[in-house]
Amino acid sequence: MANQNEVLRALSTKEEAAAPASLASELRAGEATVRTYLNRLKKRGYVDG
Repeated sequence: MANQNEVLRALSTKEEAAAPASLASELRAGEATVRTYLNRLKKRGYVDG
């Protein structure tokens, strides 16, 4: 199962925005889980969007 750090790490390798579904597939995690992590990271100022 992916965690927030893995989501952030995966995002850091992208040159453009990545859809939650594609991140979920890459990390073999549920899309809802990835969306939750992205929302938390956004609130903390780690990601835009």
